[in-house]
Amino acid sequence: MKRFFLLIFILVVGLTNVNSQELGLGVERGFDFSDISGDIAGDTGPLTRYHFGAVAEVPISDKFSLQPEVLYSGQGYTLNDDRVDLDYLSVPLLGKYYVAKGLSLEAGPQIGLLL
Repeated sequence: MKRFFLLIFILVVGLTNVNSQELGLGVERGFDFSDISGDIAGDTGPLTRYHFGAVAEVPISDKFSLQPEVLYSGQGYTLNDDRVDLDYLSVPLLGKYYVAKGLSLEAGPQIGLLL
């Protein structure tokens, strides 16, 4: 299973954005830095993993567009030198407002499914 995710990750990193006039399609990839905290968390530490997925941009006007995404997100923490891996399928729907050319603000809800 780890080899499958590694293969998918390498394929996604190797892809570039594909754009058309109406609908923009692309990939997203990066790293996740996660940890937990609270009264009963105990001696936990941070964990660094990765995320990747598909992104679309649907223009509504010159300044505003919707950006749905489907992402695999690796999260978790360390507890007493053991790793606790939490794999999520995240589906955010972002509203994207262009402040200037090449600069945008994004906000919106996200649904996450623990795999």
